[in-house]
Amino acid sequence: MLSDEANCELPLPPRGGKCVGKPTDWWFPEISRDMKGPERRVIYGHADVAKQLCAICPVAEECLQYSLENEPFGIWGGVDEHVRHGIRLREGITLSRTVGGLRPSRAQGKPVGRPRRRDVSAHG
Repeated sequence: MLSDEANCELPLPPRGGKCVGKPTDWWFPEISRDMKGPERRVIYGHADVAKQLCAICPVAEECLQYSLENEPFGIWGGVDEHVRHGIRLREGITLSRTVGGLRPSRAQGKPVGRPRRRDVSAHG
């Protein structure tokens, strides 16, 4: 039997966006180190198209708000993951799941990723 925590429903992104029916990889661009310039330009071009569609999307603001609390990756509401990370830091917003995919409560308060020097002594 699953615990109540496992049964709770996670929030869903808003419906009715301009992204419906478009390639998902436009909103989740992946660049690898071995990609050449032309390949990278195509991927960046698709990401730019995604951001332009978000700019005229009727649910862009709700999409951005959803992503600030729920989505560590991709372009949401026209804003990429790096910019959203900065917004989260400035506004003290915590993701409902970690970058590894677990909800913070399932990660048991343990730091996710490589500890920084200042964190090592605090986490024994």
